[in-house]
Amino acid sequence: MKLFTRILFSLTLLFCATTAFSAEVLSPITAANTGMSHALLTNAPLTNEINVGYIDDDSPASYTLDGKRKGISVELFEHVAEVLKLKVKYISYHNHKDAVSDLRKGNLSVLIGAFTHDPIYEDIGIVHSPVFFIDEDIIVSPKKHLSFRAVFDLIWTDLLRNTVIFSFLMSLVFWALLFIFEGTKHEILKSMTLVEKLSYTFFQIWACFLRDLLYDPVTNAGRILMSLWMFFSILMITVVTSIMTSTIIILNSESHSMINNVRQLHFQDVGFLKGHHSSEFAISLVGGHTVPFEYIGNLLEELADRDIDYGVVSKTILEDYLLYKPELKNHVVVSNVAAGYEGWVFLYNLNDKIYYDINTEMVHLVESGDLYSICAKYISHPEHCLVM
Repeated sequence: MKLFTRILFSLTLLFCATTAFSAEVLSPITAANTGMSHALLTNAPLTNEINVGYIDDDSPASYTLDGKRKGISVELFEHVAEVLKLKVKYISYHNHKDAVSDLRKGNLSVLIGAFTHDPIYEDIGIVHSPVFFIDEDIIVSPKKHLSFRAVFDLIWTDLLRNTVIFSFLMSLVFWALLFIFEGTKHEILKSMTLVEKLSYTFFQIWACFLRDLLYDPVTNAGRILMSLWMFFSILMITVVTSIMTSTIIILNSESHSMINNVRQLHFQDVGFLKGHHSSEFAISLVGGHTVPFEYIGNLLEELADRDIDYGVVSKTILEDYLLYKPELKNHVVVSNVAAGYEGWVFLYNLNDKIYYDINTEMVHLVESGDLYSICAKYISHPEHCLVM
């Protein structure tokens, strides 16, 4: 009987201990799991409102026109948000610095505009989307008044110099042969002294070179010689004329930049737009002195006033701004030399995992052709729009 009582008492204690453990430990875990399952089932990150910042003066990437958001980045994100059924609150910014600061602090989930990737973002909790637009960073310079020395340097190229020297050497050969073949045969030359014969035949050679044949050979060898010389002179004078014509075209096109390669930025004061880190890197790479600007208008004005030597800016942003301010074309020259390339991206706060869905949908836009259609509304070269 005592044994039975002890066993019953032990089972009662075990039951009480098990009940207490369930209440204190297992209940919170079960509640947490239930809440997590609810969050997953309701897809909370996609239904909550997110703050999206955009630069309202970053055309053609993002800008405000008649109170409405416009631009490649804006329309691209709005398309993605519509597909993902995101609730979005848009916040406008006037500069990149304030916008990036708010993104880092967590006040924004996404930042759109003409932003490029910067390795420093990884250290401050910012990640980026795939590149959706690739653009050239081109060199801009102030328009210069060409001096005679500058024009001469432009004309006197290696090709022109070599052509003139080769033609002169060949003229000496033909001059000597003409003197040998015609010196004692031609009626005019017979009565001349040696010096007169040499000067006369030399003049006839160059008169023929310049398309004015005054000399009539009297020997077969002389006729053949002058025929060969005329053929040679046609080729050489055509080369010279082509060089001169191309030089005149360059001068008349007002391309007074004289930018031949990116190395000319070495030790020069070169402006770039804040946030466009590829431009800054390209300038530093060749030893230029970087001068940051918030707005492209300020950069071009200081360039026109010669406060800086050159500028390196996005080709698309520059072309778009010159459509708005065409008078600046009279003060600056856009070269054909690219200092580098930049890729536009969205920036995300690392703690907001919504960017996984956005990046996936961006790829779908390329496959459907919608990205190309969006870019074609704003730029002349939509083939540069891709996701990579």
